[in-house]
Amino acid sequence: MNTQEFKYLIKNAKYRTKYEPIISTIDNSIYAYEALSKFEIKEDIISTEEIFRKLHHNNMLFFELERRNKELQVECFDMDKKLFLNFDADIVNTIDQKEYWEDFLRPHKNRVVVEITENGSDDEKSADIIRQFSQWLNNKNIDSALDDFGQDGSMFSFFLMGQSNYIKIDKSFLRQIASNKNYIFYLQGLLTTINKNGQKSIIEGIETEEDYQLAKKLGCDYMQGYYFNNLVIIKWYTFKKEGVQMQYLVIAYDNEGALEKRLKVRDAHIEGTKKLMAEGKVIKAGALIEEDQMVGSTLYVDFENDDEINEWLSNEPYVQNNVWNMEEFQIVPVKLLPN
Repeated sequence: MNTQEFKYLIKNAKYRTKYEPIISTIDNSIYAYEALSKFEIKEDIISTEEIFRKLHHNNMLFFELERRNKELQVECFDMDKKLFLNFDADIVNTIDQKEYWEDFLRPHKNRVVVEITENGSDDEKSADIIRQFSQWLNNKNIDSALDDFGQDGSMFSFFLMGQSNYIKIDKSFLRQIASNKNYIFYLQGLLTTINKNGQKSIIEGIETEEDYQLAKKLGCDYMQGYYFNNLVIIKWYTFKKEGVQMQYLVIAYDNEGALEKRLKVRDAHIEGTKKLMAEGKVIKAGALIEEDQMVGSTLYVDFENDDEINEWLSNEPYVQNNVWNMEEFQIVPVKLLPN
């Protein structure tokens, strides 16, 4: 599956967000919801693990998808409660990304809690990105939660723990206590430390009545899990913004040795581009030049939604005849000044 096929699959898949309740151990009231999202794509097409592996190797696409995802998660949430949003530090990596998320989070900072997730953080570079992200949230006075604390294979960092307002204790603690009761003293000590630090604790993985009673007995602040599944809220959507005119800068490098193919279908390409110009969908078109040589095409386009973009690409002669290198093909959202 190449990059363009992957982008098409992700952007057109059904998408589900489950708002999972976070429950107070004091009075069983709903304190907050966590937004948990999942693509509705068959595992035999691509696995969830493969989706995230590809996204971690394509920062631009990952950021683009998560930007739309977070917009929808907040937009679709109409409860008067706090909302926990999972953030992967890899989408808050560049200066532009940090500026975008600061602008996005600012109006919601009293309502949203950013969960720092360690997906894909299996090397020192990723660990450093997470530490920088955590520090950045703290500097901006945005509440954060350290997710899956104590999970097998996760990092342990006093720095991350100290930066977080909430510590979410992984369900593996409860599973270990079920097999060895002595682990309860370890968990009690952890909860005491969290409390002494002025932070809030959340035990994850509450699945049975026994789990529920233990969480209340231990005196953690909040609890979360399948036990409260009857309180879950589910919303469906896709990433497409219906009815919103979108402008893009298209950067399309040619495949190596594609000149002969380009010349063969050039007239058809020009004819189709002129038609799109007449419809107002192509604003400007030209060539990419390197060292006085044409190496590809560039266009400013104006489409209503992703369906129109995909229809254009499926009918574009330079795509059909393998002129453009679709592995390096880029569509960058822009907003052009009016004439």
